[in-house]
Amino acid sequence: MEFNFIRAHQTALKQIKPSLYVGGGIHFDRFSNIDDQMLDIENNVYTNHYTYSFKHGFDPTGYDLVGVSASAIYDTRDNMANPYTGRFANISYKYNADFLGSDVGSSTLWMEYRDYFSVSNSVARNVIAVWTYANVTTHGNLPYMLLPSTAWDQMGRSGRGYAQGRWRGDDMFYAEAEYRFRLPILANNPDLFGGVIFANATSASARDANVGLFDNWAGAAGVGLRIQIQKQTRTNLGIDYGWNHNGTGALYLNLTEYF
Repeated sequence: MEFNFIRAHQTALKQIKPSLYVGGGIHFDRFSNIDDQMLDIENNVYTNHYTYSFKHGFDPTGYDLVGVSASAIYDTRDNMANPYTGRFANISYKYNADFLGSDVGSSTLWMEYRDYFSVSNSVARNVIAVWTYANVTTHGNLPYMLLPSTAWDQMGRSGRGYAQGRWRGDDMFYAEAEYRFRLPILANNPDLFGGVIFANATSASARDANVGLFDNWAGAAGVGLRIQIQKQTRTNLGIDYGWNHNGTGALYLNLTEYF
């Protein structure tokens, strides 16, 4: 598929207690000039995108999703770019109203949790990190390209090992664990290099096909190298390779940790 995509999301939060923030946001997504290249109506070849869009009242050549959200965040991480300790929790409800500009009214609930566990008293960066989230459609129908899917989280980080959008559904559950450790290759700069080992699992529902959340799972795993480019902020250059359960994979380049 080829398309034009515009996204503008803005959220404001206010601290009400130590580590606790509440607020809201506005969200705009527009897909236009969608070219579904596998679609061939003359020869009765219909794609998932076309079938879903036609059934739920969306124009398969483009659609808008406009909404407002209310959010609460709890954050005790010691560093946002590369946490060694702490936890992060985020819950957000988003209402996509047709009177705001959405083609079809809907709402979603996002629930996310991350935690970081030290595994060494002498090396602070040796950490096991875990990340999980659920993205649930609470009413109505979302446009096909904006259904919960891998790598469509806010930072596009989920689903290493799969192409963006490889798994999607009305609801999605995602979990990932990563072991991060120092590689003391250089005696005069033992923190320059590090490594990671990660694994993730995804489950998605398809209400039209009577497939429930947790009925099916897709897994991936991989390894990575970290190069510390700024010690004060713990900023790393990450080079990862992930394999999915079908044996294919992908290379990833990134600044800061994935979560």
